[in-house]
Amino acid sequence: MKTAAIALCAVLLSAGLAYLFGDHRGATRQDLVCQVAHDAEEAQRERAANRARQLELDARQETQRETQRMLDRAAADAVSAERSRLSLQQRAQRLAAACAPAAAQPASGAASSAGLVLADVLGRADQAAGELAAALDRAHAAGLACEREHRASLIAHTPPTTGDAP
Repeated sequence: MKTAAIALCAVLLSAGLAYLFGDHRGATRQDLVCQVAHDAEEAQRERAANRARQLELDARQETQRETQRMLDRAAADAVSAERSRLSLQQRAQRLAAACAPAAAQPASGAASSAGLVLADVLGRADQAAGELAAALDRAHAAGLACEREHRASLIAHTPPTTGDAP
């Protein structure tokens, strides 16, 4: 409110100075009052536009912060999943190795080989699933950020409503 009063005073002062020092021949008092009113309206529109730009900028910055938080959480989850995958893979390898001594018997050689293959397939499948999950987390975060940006853009470019609407 203070800034509006200061702006109005500045407009009135500039109009008065223009009247005193400017070429005002032929200008009536009403012309000057209209000019002052027009300048005040213009200043008010400019302040409203500046507020709208600031709100849009604030919304975008919040979107960026939220997106970064989501990506950080997804990265932490990916690290945790990778640790679990490595632990599971090590357990599968130990289990396969435990079956290997029994491979000295001819009938159990195929079982030991199958255990090693199974451990390898399990490890690869789990690694691929982890990579896909990380990619999907990034895509999800980007999609949500895009939605928030779109909504903020629509809000910023929607004209204000007045109570005079029929």
